[in-house]
Amino acid sequence: MFFLPASESRREQSKIVFTKVAESLGHTVLGWRMVPTDNSGLGKSALQIEPVIEQVFFTPTPRSKADFEQQMYILRGVSMVVAIRAALNLQHGGVRDFYICSLSSRTVVYKGQLKPNQLKEYYYADLGTESMG
Repeated sequence: MFFLPASESRREQSKIVFTKVAESLGHTVLGWRMVPTDNSGLGKSALQIEPVIEQVFFTPTPRSKADFEQQMYILRGVSMVVAIRAALNLQHGGVRDFYICSLSSRTVVYKGQLKPNQLKEYYYADLGTESMG
């Protein structure tokens, strides 16, 4: 689960950075899924900084003997280090604009600066169904 910039160009740049890191570790990014959200319960200030939330799908690397969960843990860590290092040399709008909330093949983590009663409403399309909730 990724928090990405609202700006389409900044969002695409963040995805490119992650994809390059994934490929450098032997993974192939298969695609991205926009996570449906309902922001009607958010306040004005929260709406101004609300990220775009997406999930990434990619293949395990055959180069590593580590299981897929371990590979994703490493990929998440390396991606964040690359983004932080790049941020030290970039102005606002750089690759530091993304945050990896979770990266797992077993568990989906829904996060946000929300009150507990807002979480299910915000992610209703996913959490409001029997198959996901």
